[in-house]
Amino acid sequence: NLWRYTITTNEWTWVSGSRTLTGTSPVYGPLGVYGPTYFPGSRAECKSGWVIDNELWLFGGQDNTSGAMSDLWSYNTLTNQWAWKGGSSNVNAPGNYGTLGVASPTNEPPARCSYTKWKDADNNLYLFAGGSFFGFSQVNGLNDTWKYDLQTKLWTWINGSNSIDHPGMTPAFCQPDATKYPRSR
Repeated sequence: NLWRYTITTNEWTWVSGSRTLTGTSPVYGPLGVYGPTYFPGSRAECKSGWVIDNELWLFGGQDNTSGAMSDLWSYNTLTNQWAWKGGSSNVNAPGNYGTLGVASPTNEPPARCSYTKWKDADNNLYLFAGGSFFGFSQVNGLNDTWKYDLQTKLWTWINGSNSIDHPGMTPAFCQPDATKYPRSR
């Protein structure tokens, strides 16, 4: 569920989602359509918080069945409604890396939780690393970096390995190198 905190009144307000404490499945509407009954369901380790204009963005996270998700959601703070913006609605989706550095409508980051995220000055969304289940009983580490362009609505795999638990490629200390990247985490 989603809550809003109002500083001036020191009060929390429930604004979206289920009243159930755990185990709530997502309710997907048509892709890109905001609606009062759509929401991402229960999530853990999803690191929400990309904020752009009047929208909050959320990617993936751990669902309620020990799996990870790869869906992208947007919450409009003016209408108090969610929209599913892309990615798979399946648990532990393997994603599609495509070609390194090339945006494509078929590109999709693999399902993950506990990743790092940021945005740039042009409001492109980025995510790096995280854990994924891929049908195994243990969490597997990733070290890939992805960019989501809000204008084109396309993902691009921009750095890192497309395999799990990769040892990374470490450059010499303090030497920039676009072909090197950290180990999986």
